[in-house]
Amino acid sequence: MQPMSGAKHLSPTFRRGFTVVELLVIAPIVILTIGAFITVIVNMTGEVLATRTSSVLAYDIQDSLGRIEQDIKLSTTFLEASNITLTSPQGYDNGTVGFSNVDVTKGNMLILNTLATTGNPLISTSGLIYLTNQPNACASAQVSQNKPMTMNIIYFVTGGTTTNDGTLWRRTLAQSDYLTAGCNAPWQQPSCAPGQSITGFCKTQDVRLVDNIRLSDFVVQYFTTADGSTPNTVASDTSATAAARASALQSATTVGVSINVSKTAAGRDIAQSGSLRATKLDTNASTIAAVVNVTTPAAPTVTASLTSPASAVFSWPTVPGATGYTFKYNTTGGSCSSGSWTTAFSNQNTTTYTVTGAHNSTVYGCASASNTTTSAWGTQVSLTIPLWTTPLMQNNWYDYGGVWTTPGYTKTSDGLIVLKGMIKRSGTFVSGETLFTLPVGYRPAYNMAFAVASADISATLTVNSDGTVVASSNISAAWVSLNTVAFQPSSFSSWTNMTMINGYSNRGLAGDPPFSWATDTAQRVQVQGALTPGTQTDGTIINSAPLAAANRVPLYQHIGIRSGGNGYNLIGVGADGYFSAKGGSAGSAYFTNFMYLPTSYSGTWTTMTLNNGWVAYSASYSTLQYTKTSDGMVTLRGLIRSGTTTAGTLIAVLPAGFRPAKGILIDSTCAAVFCRLDISNIGAITASTGVSAAYTSFDGITFLAEQ
Repeated sequence: MQPMSGAKHLSPTFRRGFTVVELLVIAPIVILTIGAFITVIVNMTGEVLATRTSSVLAYDIQDSLGRIEQDIKLSTTFLEASNITLTSPQGYDNGTVGFSNVDVTKGNMLILNTLATTGNPLISTSGLIYLTNQPNACASAQVSQNKPMTMNIIYFVTGGTTTNDGTLWRRTLAQSDYLTAGCNAPWQQPSCAPGQSITGFCKTQDVRLVDNIRLSDFVVQYFTTADGSTPNTVASDTSATAAARASALQSATTVGVSINVSKTAAGRDIAQSGSLRATKLDTNASTIAAVVNVTTPAAPTVTASLTSPASAVFSWPTVPGATGYTFKYNTTGGSCSSGSWTTAFSNQNTTTYTVTGAHNSTVYGCASASNTTTSAWGTQVSLTIPLWTTPLMQNNWYDYGGVWTTPGYTKTSDGLIVLKGMIKRSGTFVSGETLFTLPVGYRPAYNMAFAVASADISATLTVNSDGTVVASSNISAAWVSLNTVAFQPSSFSSWTNMTMINGYSNRGLAGDPPFSWATDTAQRVQVQGALTPGTQTDGTIINSAPLAAANRVPLYQHIGIRSGGNGYNLIGVGADGYFSAKGGSAGSAYFTNFMYLPTSYSGTWTTMTLNNGWVAYSASYSTLQYTKTSDGMVTLRGLIRSGTTTAGTLIAVLPAGFRPAKGILIDSTCAAVFCRLDISNIGAITASTGVSAAYTSFDGITFLAEQ
């Protein structure tokens, strides 16, 4: 078939593209648009990463602070160092190096002593773990009286010395026998650093709390009160001793903790910080001991302190592993495990004992801790009891000072109570007021009146059975000497009453001592009494029967005494065993409180060299002599005359070993009246007020040697 004539051929459709010029214009625009989009995407991603990092850091800090707060509130003690015996790899070095709350190279650490519990301590059904047989058996109804088991929880940083690449960790420490030492197995488990074997002692890994921390960014401060604003600087001072920090931590109740971390994310520096304050469980729980192996008790650390006037208090803290304690003491020392000791108690749940010692002596004590299998003695400790105890002065009386001896009281090894000192008063003096009060054990059985010197006159000082030392008659606020007062305590009971003649009788007022005599272990004869006088003519005999020959003086003695009112008398002590009136001023009473050494005394008397014209009175009386009894009391005797009486005149000199530590002022009798003699710390005996060339008596003068 032929095509129609005139038909047209159709051509393909025409399609136009981009010209080169168009491409050159559009391409950069597209590239810029894509670049801007990518930048936005990158920035948005960086922002998300930074925000996420900041959130993670903040969460880690808050989680860490929450754990720390919980542990602080359940802790009993803030520690200077871990108190658990470390088993490798529990130590800071994953070995046995201990932990310290502050360290120059290791930074701050928070070391908590916490109670072990039967379950999660935040659950009310959880109970404490009590140590077996300390002291009660687990089945005992009194098991709650046992020591509770404790563990250590430690927060510390590793790494982070110069950069923020450190990590804050939480570690739990337990003693090696923690599973068997208590009545139950504790819920808490000991932990070690990651990478350590969890098949042995370590039961779990340390808790990893915060990364990206410097050592300096974990800050721990301690406060003594919950609302305190000033931290205890000693507790966290690296330059302080461990003992000083430990002592400071004992008074701390509250901890302040700050954590600062920083990290780079998406090219940005991210930093977060947080802090808290928390108060521990019980401020009185600092003595709770750590768990230990009960098969070997720790040796107790004994301390000793003085309880006035002469008692040594030995004490020690409870020690791990002990079910009881034994204490013994002596005055000679020696090994705790041998030697001569007095056992105070054995295997008792007691951690203190008081030993009554003697002044100027040393008391030694030893304590051991024991259980059913073994025991351990602690190191011997000793306490030296001072020679004198200073009384608490009353009513504005106080130490005179200067060269004169300070006030004090003591008890000799024989049990004799001795006073010393020069005192004076400020303000207005009231007759009958109390100067000071002696403690129990240092008091007489009766109210004892003594002749003393006061402002250079004879005066009466009374020591009552209740311990009050009272200014009686003639006392002056200017000064009072206590140096002639000595007596036996109320516990002394070896008195023999004497029958009186020639009108003499016991006065019989409440508190009066009867006229009686006794000897003590230092061989002194002591006489006491408050007498209503009869005939007071010189030489009148008072006692109806003489003392036995062994209790008499070898030669007649003149001893000054006080009488009622303001009277001053002297009493004669005869070699025939009789006591007699010997002149002086008449009075309503005789206070016969004095002592002497009899013929039976076995010590040595030494005759003194007399100076400045003084000589022995006659062969009927002793010349001036001295001796020292077994308890250190220096005793003088003798009657002298004819010497220079000017105040300050040297009469004689006592040798070393027979002298007071400071000057003492002594009242005596001279020509039947009061007189004063002074004895210095170099032994010089000098004349003073009232000393008479007619005669001066040294009979009855006693004082305690201090050199």
